[in-house]
This record gives sequence, C-alpha cells and structure tokens, in this order.
Amino acid sequence: MKARVAVTTVSLIMLAGCTGSTPAVRQTTAGATKPQDPPPARQVYARKGTCDSGGSDVPFRVEIVGVERQAEHTRLRLAISLDGAEKHHDMAFFGQSDFRGFRLLDPVGRRLYRAKSSHQLDQFGWYYKDIRYETEIYYDPLPASAGQITVIAPCTFGEMTGIPVAQGELTQSPTPLPTTSWGDDKPGTKVVLGADPPAPGARPNYSDLYAVEDGAQEKSTGTDEESIALRADVLFAFDKADLSAKARQVLDDVAEETRRRADPSKPPVTIAGHTDSKGDDPYNLRLSLRRAQTVRSYLSRRLGTDYQYKAEGKGETQPVAEEGGSNDKQASAKNRRVEVSYKIKQVVEATGAPSPGATAAPLPGTPAPFQEGLGRPVAERKNEDGWLLRVHQPYRDGAFMVGVYEIVNETGGWEHNITPRIDGEQPGSMWGGLTWLDPASGRRQRIVRVGKYGTGEDGYTYVAAPEITGKWGFGWAEHVPYRIYAYYAPPPPGVTALTLDAGPYGTFPDVPVK
Repeated sequence: MKARVAVTTVSLIMLAGCTGSTPAVRQTTAGATKPQDPPPARQVYARKGTCDSGGSDVPFRVEIVGVERQAEHTRLRLAISLDGAEKHHDMAFFGQSDFRGFRLLDPVGRRLYRAKSSHQLDQFGWYYKDIRYETEIYYDPLPASAGQITVIAPCTFGEMTGIPVAQGELTQSPTPLPTTSWGDDKPGTKVVLGADPPAPGARPNYSDLYAVEDGAQEKSTGTDEESIALRADVLFAFDKADLSAKARQVLDDVAEETRRRADPSKPPVTIAGHTDSKGDDPYNLRLSLRRAQTVRSYLSRRLGTDYQYKAEGKGETQPVAEEGGSNDKQASAKNRRVEVSYKIKQVVEATGAPSPGATAAPLPGTPAPFQEGLGRPVAERKNEDGWLLRVHQPYRDGAFMVGVYEIVNETGGWEHNITPRIDGEQPGSMWGGLTWLDPASGRRQRIVRVGKYGTGEDGYTYVAAPEITGKWGFGWAEHVPYRIYAYYAPPPPGVTALTLDAGPYGTFPDVPVK
C-alpha cells in the first residue's frame, strides 16, 4: 500500500485544558446553518521518553493527538518531536521505518490491536529539533463500548492510559506551523506523514489478552473466555487417568467457579488434557484424552445437565512453558495439565440488562486516567550485581493491573539480571521474573499474555516493556533510570496491597495498589 506525505496544512487542537474534557467532533449534517460553538480545550496526552540508536539514547516527546472511531477503521493520530537532541537519522525508532510499533489496548474488552496501515518512510532523512512530525495509524474498529483506550508505545514511553475515543473525525483548529517535507531542517515547521486506510477486506490484526494468575490452579481470563489449568500431578498418579485423593477437592472448587462464571447458553464446557514432551505422540494423545474424560465425568456429576461438555486430548501440542532449559523439571510439570475452558457470562453495565437468557457477571473495571509520569515510588533495592530496581505504585487499568518500575545501571556494565525464564514460566517474557503475590489467598499475578497459548503471529508475547538485550542493552547509560512496565492479572477484590516477587532483587512486601 502506497502511503502519502501530505503537503497541505493539517491543524490540531493544541490547548491544554481541564482533565476529562472530550475532543470536539466535526458535525456533518447536510444543510446545517447554525454556527457551532468553539471547540472546548482538551487535555494534552503527551509523554517524554528515549529510543535506543546503536548504543545512545535519543530523547523524544510523543503526543496522542486523538483516537477516532470511524466506520470501518480506528485512526490514531500522533505528533512526535525531538526533546533536546539537535537531530537524528534513525528511521526505525517507532517501527520498521514506519510507525507500527504503536498499539492500542482495550483494557475493559481485553484486546490488543496492531497497526494495519501507517506511513512508510521510504527515503533517508533526519528528525530535527523544533520540528513537529504528525502522522496517522489505522487499526481494526474498536467496539462501541470502548470509550477510553490505552496506547502502548514503543521505546521507553510505555503505556499511555485513559485516551478518549472520539466518534468520527476530530475537529481541527488553526495552527501557525507551516508545513515542510520529511528531511528538511526548518525550525518551527511541521512534517505531515499521512497514510492510506487499509484496503477493504484486509485481514483483522488483533489478539485477545489473557490475564494469568495461579495458586492451587492457574486461571487465564480473555475477552469472552476463561480457562482453569489444573496440574496433572495433583489430579493423577504417574501414567494414570484415575483421580487421586487430592483431586476431588480441587475439582469441587473448579465446579463451583464454573457454575459462577460459565455461561450455559454458550456451550460447551471444554476439558482438554495436555502432556509434556516426554514419550511419543500417540501415547501422549491417548493419555491426555483419558485424563480429560475422567475430569469431564466428575464435573458433569457436580454441575448437572445445565451444561454441555466436551473432552479433548491435546498431547504435547500446546505447551505453556518451555522445556529443555535449566528449569526443565518445573516447565514439564506445568505442561502436564488439564484445562477447563468456558465462555464467560455476559458483562453488562450497572444500569443495563443482559440479553434474554444470559446472566450478568461483574464489570471487569474501568480504564485508568492518563498520567504523564511514573507515579509514586514506593521501594527500591539493588541486586547482587549492583543494578537498582525502583518500584512505583501499581495501579488498575480496566481488567488488569499495571506494574511500573525503573531499572538503573549502577555497575558500568550493560547486562541486567532479570531473566526471561526465571522459573520456567511464561516463555519468552523478558520480565517474567517480576510477579505479584497476594499472601492471603496465595494467588500470584503473572504478566498478561497475548493470545491463549502465545502461538499466533507474535509467538510468545506479553503486554510489557520491550526486551532490553543486545542492541538496546548496550544503550543503558550509567545512572540513567529506564522505565519498565508490565500488565498483570488484577488482584483479588478488596485487596489493596500485594507482595512483589522480583527474583534476584528479592521480595517487596506490602506494596500499595492504587
């Protein structure tokens, strides 16, 4: 798709105003003659951060001009400018010579949207100081219920929460900045980098998000589906498909949770058996199916005929932990499991009503307001290598909790000590060593997973800050704090403080949750 560079003036609302005001929307009613009131001032949604360029940190300012709900697309409008640097020529700061590194997250609908169309920088050029670079990015349509979303930005900008979604095109107000071309260095100008909308019929480009928590069992909650993973080692003896003495209490708890959460009008309740990679494929498929059938029989007796049931054997085809490493024993045990999955009861507003035959479930939370900074620091500690971890107060964003941290290189080296597979969990997660624990219930909140099994377009990916290894790792300047964030399963209802398990940095008890 050929992108375009606009050469006409595009004007934006740039006035700072009160928090929570809504951007004005252009009226398009034919024949309207009534003069419109001036558009209200709006809050400016902007954040400063740095992008790595071959070992040096380049400072930028990113402003979210607006998110527009259009008939067939969602359009994100951005304004980017250097923040102190004179100039820089790296074209891949925000994508692969484009701006696809920006994503949209619906924190209530539990869905991540990837860019479908953005401007392609098809010629060499520089970012210059005192020039405003305006661009647009297109995504799949947001649901009508999404009034505010979170923009997940690349580099160190992190999560930009509480961005309002406008109905239709935002009103544009005059701006004195003249337009120049990409690569020019005229201070006090702007460069408009337009993009064509996606072609009709383009493949959707979004994924459901799964909040992962574990204790006696692991629960993953997506947009409209929930799965409870039960360790096979608790349910069964080695190489057996008969329930152990401990299994009945565990399955009674699962039956109660299923009755509370599952929608019987959207069958079936699926019970899937899984194995580790030991043994041959036919053996693993047979064993996993026998175990699934055993659990199905037990749950059907407890839940009765209001539900329909389906048993499946998956063998080793859908691992959730990576075997073969230093934590192979723990990873293999995690892969040996039985998963109970079901559609969640319909979520409705407090003043609304579910559709006929459906039962309402509690709302998963409301979007967090925008915050420009990191929030309040609550604790810090160095690891044995001298790296400093500073913990900021975590906060809720819709159906999730957001952990915010700073890591500071105080050693002179570039390597850090939060490993991606610290305990065999969450393969591929650079920040998997940072988890939150509720001591009262024993539930542990892990980083939100993109897709149920992480086997889609992105492989194993998570809603968290980019990995800091290789090229970007060499850009860790000494004594400079680097902002890290990660999305987690929310804490249990009523919980106002958690313990952070930070792996090599130790534990941080009684961290307040905002």
